[in-house]
Amino acid sequence: MRAGRHLPDEGRVGPCTLWRKSWFRVLDVHGLVSLWPSQASPVLAGCAASTTEDVACSDQETGCEETVGDVSDEVSVLSLSKKRWQVTSPFADRTSLQTTLGALASSNTAIVDMTAGPGGAWVILTADDVYSGGPLPSGMAFWMSLMRSNGHQLKAVDINSDGGYVIIADGTYHIGGSVNQGAKDKIAEYYSKGWKIRDVETTPTGYVILGDGSLASYANTGQQLMAVLADRLKSKRRVEQVEIGLDGGWVVISDQEAAVAQASSTLSASLKAAAKAQAHMSKLMLAENGGFVLYSNGTASASPNNVAEAVEYGSDGRNIWERMDYYNLPGVSISIIENNQVKYSRGYGVLKQGEEQHILATTMFDMASLSKFVGALTVMKVDSEPYPFSVDASIVDNARTNGAVEKWLDEGNTNPGAYGFSILPVSNTLTTAHFLRHQTDFIRSGGSPGYDYGSASLNGSTWQYLLGWNCSTNPCGYNSNDQAWTVGGAGSVASSYDSVHFSVPQAVVEDATGLAAFELIEKYWTEPMHLDHLTGDTHSPLLAGAAWPHGGSGPRATRHAYPWTFAGGIYAAPMDYAELMILAMNQGKDSSGVERIPAWAINRMLQVQDSNVGFGLYSDGVGAVVEGSGVAFVHNGAHSGRTYTHMCGNPTTDTGIVIAINKESGDGPDRGTGNDSADFVGWVLDQYTAFLGYAPFNCR
Repeated sequence: MRAGRHLPDEGRVGPCTLWRKSWFRVLDVHGLVSLWPSQASPVLAGCAASTTEDVACSDQETGCEETVGDVSDEVSVLSLSKKRWQVTSPFADRTSLQTTLGALASSNTAIVDMTAGPGGAWVILTADDVYSGGPLPSGMAFWMSLMRSNGHQLKAVDINSDGGYVIIADGTYHIGGSVNQGAKDKIAEYYSKGWKIRDVETTPTGYVILGDGSLASYANTGQQLMAVLADRLKSKRRVEQVEIGLDGGWVVISDQEAAVAQASSTLSASLKAAAKAQAHMSKLMLAENGGFVLYSNGTASASPNNVAEAVEYGSDGRNIWERMDYYNLPGVSISIIENNQVKYSRGYGVLKQGEEQHILATTMFDMASLSKFVGALTVMKVDSEPYPFSVDASIVDNARTNGAVEKWLDEGNTNPGAYGFSILPVSNTLTTAHFLRHQTDFIRSGGSPGYDYGSASLNGSTWQYLLGWNCSTNPCGYNSNDQAWTVGGAGSVASSYDSVHFSVPQAVVEDATGLAAFELIEKYWTEPMHLDHLTGDTHSPLLAGAAWPHGGSGPRATRHAYPWTFAGGIYAAPMDYAELMILAMNQGKDSSGVERIPAWAINRMLQVQDSNVGFGLYSDGVGAVVEGSGVAFVHNGAHSGRTYTHMCGNPTTDTGIVIAINKESGDGPDRGTGNDSADFVGWVLDQYTAFLGYAPFNCR
């Protein structure tokens, strides 16, 4: 070990000033600290109680702690040749640092922890030794040497931007220099409770502490960093390391997924390269002026019986990070259902290309045509309630006076020329069920155009949207290519997929209930089931934080909202969307076993005609989607140049998956034979169905 330059200054070394009055201090002859509790430990102000369910802090600006000591969340690392990525020019004793790193890699030695400090200082811990260089804080070298000479193994080190430092060892620790009191108190609490510390980071005002499994405590490190740390519970990821740079930038590595702030392009590229190479991102230290060292202790691989990792690491020599880079996808979110529970919900990449805000499990996406499943579910819920509505009744014969359906029919018949078609009355043989199964004879609308988020009020005018009402211009006008209208009069009912036609069931149930579609979704699903990241409200403030849409040339200029809620207007985090899928897989019961919709309504929704068409869904093979059949229900969605989504649920196996991508760009050069986003979804489904042992066509 490099010898320390100074003995500790009594005014700066803090073991005798660390503890609240609720703890006894016991110092041995060497000044090392042991703690004995005299009463219950204090609770950090502003924190939520420890929980395995709720990731939210009572005050995210203050911080919180969640305790989940499940070490099984740790990713598997096969100890092979070590790898490193580095920019060492800002470090002091650069040659010594490079020599040390080279020797550790060539000897296949794992690094336990690393830290960098002001002036280019650096420390590297291995299981058997300590290496350092540059101007270490006063006393730090002395205390590391003293701890080791007394038989303590060093586990973690940190130097902050003020030159304060923390040394963590088995059975003892030492804090010197300028370290905030909250960090001191929290470290003391960990030791008093016998909790291990495997990583610690301090700032002038805050801290992050990582313990066993998913145990973590943090405070005053900024809302974005704390949100990423909180996400580990929803995503069931183990945070491997947090590194807060001397300039305030940071990196959080959760399994193999890295979230960053104020990262250089070189560092970002190195993190991406490590993930693509499946090199476990074991330890990282950030230095001043863009310097860093990223070190891999081995190859990361999927843990047994972990379907999320089976998807991430793949079975064909490729992994999810390599595939996302290959298809140039900015952000992806995947939720996986096991035993009618949302087992995994994980985000990958960023909300917007060129920016650093990370996709979280709670990030909402434009779900596009996956909205149709939510719409059909809502229609069947209304059918099960005591409203004047039946899914098998004629939409013409049961139109409510002065309601949306009647206004649509009257306006269309009265002024057909305004909408670009001849007078053709809507057949009174058409029922809501026909529309839910796309068994209509309407003009194809060419999709569901969106309007800029924050534009004129969009909800509550369904009858106008059926005619082609377009509020993307000012003033609002009509778009003759996007109306829903009959071409066959009383002609035969036949399969004809169309998106906007799903607005007819929306109009019918809005008439029956007196509520807008998004209000029905709130009443039946989001509020009682606490789905806080799902909405059909075009003016919901939640949309402002949703994943940004991308096309082939990059981010779109605006985010869209869609008033045809049931057709394509749902924004949701896949984890909340998956909760609604469970209703269709579990005979109307949610993941906690509460019945939210009668089983008969679900079974009617899952009945198929025309070989594979149900209400707002398809079967993934020819046959009924019923318990025991092995047939799954599926749907995909896209808003051209904006988003791509897919879902699949199997009532027989109680398994399912939801995939959302914030990009839809068609087929790129040498990317395959089809749409790039669809190709990526196909790859994910291949890994997923291979893990479950499904036939290749399942879930398509």
